[in-house]
Amino acid sequence: MFIQQSLRLVVVRLTDTHGKFIGRWTLLTKVSNEITSAEVARWYYWRWGIESFFKLLKGAGHDVEKWLQRSAGALLRRLLILAWHVCWYSQPT
Repeated sequence: MFIQQSLRLVVVRLTDTHGKFIGRWTLLTKVSNEITSAEVARWYYWRWGIESFFKLLKGAGHDVEKWLQRSAGALLRRLLILAWHVCWYSQPT
């Protein structure tokens, strides 16, 4: 069984603060054309940061999947402590 869907291709040219080319993203999304390509790229940028953060937490042996926090506040506190830990210990010496 095949489901037909409309997809949108977004190609983003990445530059540094001086305008020098550093890369290109090719994104495939279902977001409507009412949202600008720049906004779609910004969403992916933020999502990639979040995904990288959780990958780092999982790889550091913190067993994120086994957390049994009872409230959003408790989870937030634990994430903030771990974020501080990751930032503190990932600084160059």
